[in-house]
Amino acid sequence: LGDDKAIVSNIHGTTRDVIEDTIEINGVSFRFIDTAGIRKTTNTIENIGIERTFKKIDEASIIIWVIDKIPTDNEIISIVPQLDGKKIIIAFNKSDCIDNIKTEIESLKQIINKHSIRDSSIIELSAKQGTNISVLESIIYDVANIPEIKENDIIITNIRHYEALYSAHQNIKTLINGIKQNMGNELLSEELRQCIYNLGEIIGGTIKTEDTLESIFRNFCIGK
Repeated sequence: LGDDKAIVSNIHGTTRDVIEDTIEINGVSFRFIDTAGIRKTTNTIENIGIERTFKKIDEASIIIWVIDKIPTDNEIISIVPQLDGKKIIIAFNKSDCIDNIKTEIESLKQIINKHSIRDSSIIELSAKQGTNISVLESIIYDVANIPEIKENDIIITNIRHYEALYSAHQNIKTLINGIKQNMGNELLSEELRQCIYNLGEIIGGTIKTEDTLESIFRNFCIGK
């Protein structure tokens, strides 16, 4: 982020609260969530921070696992179940303090293969000196697999509009399936009415039953 967001020290367990902020990479906003490190501890408050770490791992799509030494088998085993289905970037930090960083990276690759950690990338960096930060950003963007946006593509930027369109799409799918299954007209009309309502949430006008009846009585001769 290029800014001091928290107190950093060489004392283990000082990061306990979840710290969040967003940055743009190639025009796309990414929300970064920094959490407590995962380790065994008897400190009650730190354990609460670690519990929050696992919760945020579940919510995230991409995991940046920051290490400054080769993790032990037990450390890897404790976190691997949380990484299932996630895209993982292993950031080997403090490369400026490690003389044989290339050898360490090769050892790390062997351990990763041993534990079958899939969808993972490894990068060496130095947060202190800013080494390979731009490379890390590129990896994050690539791993996110952002689809290419073309000039004529329709982009929904409003969450309310997205939810309304999604609901209308579900109504249409249900309607089509209902027609194929010869559902009653009253059920089909209700699904169509709900679809029109959801679309009306976007354009700002909803066709109500009263509007339909008023139009019928105004424009047609109704026999009694």
